Amino acid sequence: MRARRTTALATIMATGVAMVGIAPIGVASADPLSYAVVPGDYLYGIAGRAGVSIDALLKANGLQLDSVIIPGQKLAIPAGGKVPAPVPTTPPKPASAAAAPAPAAPAGSVSTYVVQTNDFLLTIAVRFGVSLDALMKSNNLTIDSIIVPGQKLAIPGGGVLQTVTGNARIDLAISVGKAQIGKPYRFGFEGPDAFDCSGLIRYAFAKAGVDMLHYTLLQKAAFPAVAISDLRPGDVVFFHPDFSHEGLYLGNNLVLQAPAAKMPVQITWMPSGSITAAIRPIS
Repeated sequence: MRARRTTALATIMATGVAMVGIAPIGVASADPLSYAVVPGDYLYGIAGRAGVSIDALLKANGLQLDSVIIPGQKLAIPAGGKVPAPVPTTPPKPASAAAAPAPAAPAGSVSTYVVQTNDFLLTIAVRFGVSLDALMKSNNLTIDSIIVPGQKLAIPGGGVLQTVTGNARIDLAISVGKAQIGKPYRFGFEGPDAFDCSGLIRYAFAKAGVDMLHYTLLQKAAFPAVAISDLRPGDVVFFHPDFSHEGLYLGNNLVLQAPAAKMPVQITWMPSGSITAAIRPIS
C-alpha cells in the first residue's frame, strides 16, 4: 500500500514539474517589442514611426498625453506596431515650389544688413544662412555684444536672405522661429530665452508684425482656419482634440515646436493624422 502511495506521489510531482515548464495559453513566448527613447523624441513622433495610434502607445505604457519621456527610457510598442526608425539627426529643409533659391553671392563678397528693432545676432545669422560665428567674426563682435536698430552689419560671403515661401513676412516668422532651436521649454514663457508652444508662435509672428495672445485657443480663434489638406509653410497647426499644443508648419510634414518640459525647441516630423486644426496668421 505504501509503495502504491509513493508511486502516485511521484507521478503527481512529475506532472507538476512538467506543467511548470508550459507557458499558459494565450501568453506569447517572444518578448514584446520595445523602443529606447532618444534625444528629440516625443510621444506623437514615436507613435507615428511605430505605426500605432497615440492612444495605444499611451495605454501600453501607462502614460498620459502630457507625460514626460526622457532619453534612455524604454517604451513598449503595442501589438501590430513596429520598432520605430531612428529620429533623423538633420531633418531636410522644407522644399517650396513657390520660390526658387536665391543665387549665392560670390565667394568672399559681403553685403550689408541694417539692424531692426528686436533683432538678435542669431536671428540675423539664420535669416542669411550663415553661421553665428561667421557673422560675429565679420563684425568683430562676441556673443555678448549689443546691437542696436540702425547699426550696419556685414554679412559674410555666401550669405543671402533665405526664402521659403516668397512672402517676406512669412519667411521672417519662420526664420525667427528657427533661430530659437535648442532653447529650453518653459511653461508660460514667450522668449527670448525660453518658450512654451504658444509663446514660441507668438514670438515668431510678432517679429513679422502679427500680434497674438499667448494661449493656443485664443490664437486659434483669432485667425482664419485652414483645411488640414491645404497646409502651407507658415501655417500654425494644432495637436490634440482640445487644441492644447501647437507648432509652426514648415512644409514636407515638418513642424517647428516647443514640445514639452525637458525638450528644447526643435523641428520634428508631423505624424499622419496628428493634426486636429490649423490657422493662417499671414495670408
